[in-house]
Amino acid sequence: MFRCSCIVRENGSGRFKRWRGYGFLCSAAAYISFAVIAVLTGVFLWFFLPIPFRDPPSEAPSQFPTTESNFPTSSDFKNLCTKNDNPSRLYDFLRRNENERVYMIEMIRFKDKEVTQQYDETYMEEIKNLAERIVFYLEDGDNVYDQILITEYLGGQSFKENVLEGIDSRILEKRAQILERDDIFLAKLNSDVERLYSRFVEGVDEDRNNRYNPVTFHVHGMKFAPNGGRDDVTKFDDATFNLKADNSIFVQAWFDIEATCTTTSGNSDALKYDQVRIESIRDWDDYANILPQARWVNAQRDRQDGLDSVFSFSETMEAGLYQ
Repeated sequence: MFRCSCIVRENGSGRFKRWRGYGFLCSAAAYISFAVIAVLTGVFLWFFLPIPFRDPPSEAPSQFPTTESNFPTSSDFKNLCTKNDNPSRLYDFLRRNENERVYMIEMIRFKDKEVTQQYDETYMEEIKNLAERIVFYLEDGDNVYDQILITEYLGGQSFKENVLEGIDSRILEKRAQILERDDIFLAKLNSDVERLYSRFVEGVDEDRNNRYNPVTFHVHGMKFAPNGGRDDVTKFDDATFNLKADNSIFVQAWFDIEATCTTTSGNSDALKYDQVRIESIRDWDDYANILPQARWVNAQRDRQDGLDSVFSFSETMEAGLYQ
């Protein structure tokens, strides 16, 4: 058998002598020594090389697509947002508000009002289980919409999972069959109204019995006119909020529209409202008191100048079953 020789130190002396042994024994000793040296070298390099040479830690993948080409139109949008023509805006809004409360505003008109009960028993029961809570459920509109439903979600991620991916598609198919108009928007709760017009808001708490039992609600879908329309509407608000509060007309909520989910219009950007406002009216006599007053008449001109009259609307509605 092949034999090899190695140089080893004699025990207890500084002299070296040649050791002869079988090849596999000699090779094993060399391999073990090499492995120990390699491990020690690796440990040294890991702990003592500068940080930039190490691989950076990987980040957790985002729950939302980062580019428009990656939008999962075949999955997320197969449910509620099948008619969406601006997925980048919708997903940008959900991503920016992933853990902040968001609101879905559904405005619908039936082909036949006789199917209202069927709608309530199917879709309304479904959405009630998916949403954090139903904020407003208004019905009996006399102008543009029959019903308006506003639901709250804990964040964009919650909305994505529960609504975009979670609604039973069979219920949505039935829903589509009975609706003539179906406009759905995503929004944030406006905080300016409480800061700028506190009496307009706080008056609700001064008479809490009437907060949830007003005679009616006014819903305003507001699309501001270009070139200063928002400023004109602000002039109206500044001039009238005390007048409204004096006559028990209070703000329930202002919602800032951020994205269009689906509309029956061919151009969702044109239909997209800038704000949806809900106000409560305690008594029709109180409301009638403000109409002839000069301050109200003059302020109405600013409001008319500030709104796009084609798309903006005002609707008188009643509190529905789920309110």
